[in-house]
Amino acid sequence: MQAIPGAVADFYGDGALDLAIIGQMQSPDRGTLTVLDGAFAKTAAATAAAAVISSANANAGAIAPGSLASAYGADLATSTPGSTSVPLPVTDAGTSVSILDASGKTTAAPLVYVSPSQVNFYMPPGVATGSATVTITSGDGTQSAATVQIAPVAPGVFELNSAGLAAADLYLYSGSNVTLENVYSVNSAGLVVANPVSLGSGTTQAYLALYGTGFQAAGTAGVTVTVDGVAASVAYAGPQGAFTGLDQANVLLPPSLAGKGSVTVHLTANGMAANPVNITIQ
Repeated sequence: MQAIPGAVADFYGDGALDLAIIGQMQSPDRGTLTVLDGAFAKTAAATAAAAVISSANANAGAIAPGSLASAYGADLATSTPGSTSVPLPVTDAGTSVSILDASGKTTAAPLVYVSPSQVNFYMPPGVATGSATVTITSGDGTQSAATVQIAPVAPGVFELNSAGLAAADLYLYSGSNVTLENVYSVNSAGLVVANPVSLGSGTTQAYLALYGTGFQAAGTAGVTVTVDGVAASVAYAGPQGAFTGLDQANVLLPPSLAGKGSVTVHLTANGMAANPVNITIQ
């Protein structure tokens, strides 16, 4: 094989050596291989590390099929396009996410939100449980990857602020009348804070609708909730229905909780605990 004129240097200024080759490589048994004809041949960049967690519970330790997940890293996207179309796309601003699951199958993940440092996506319901590799490919070709565990359930409840205020609605049912109580308000500083909610009186029934992800596979029978240590009846637990990957649990609050102030809400799915959240009851 004849020698080929070339040079090694950091042609791209990124701290990595690049190989420049000009001309052709002759091989007596393979014929002539044209190599770039004057272009620089840059060695492939290593895949960067990313962190992938449940969008609702950073400590879940796993991600459930059919749930919402978030990837964090650098150069995950070349821009932040804003709102995402419905149905969710598998490519947004050139960014895509693929899941290589334990069965060896690769599946494209629908995207909820993309930005250079964060990508929110929907874990496809058909992925196999076990160890999986999530690969995020940016519009400029940069790839970042993370190894995650896929589990049947990985419950999380969304939080509205750093104090763990539950993403929830409270509905008061009195006969045929239904009243919505907001669990939060926005103060003069623009911060989301707890808004004390009423449980009503007399025959009023107060249902707390908790919003999360990763527990729909447990179903109503597999979800339990306690509020201030008191067991609360779960009337429904499953898909929220209006947004892909969002789950909802409707919980009947015992009247004995009236006047308790800030209370902690614990949700479990098939025995696995979600992140604790709180509401304030007047």
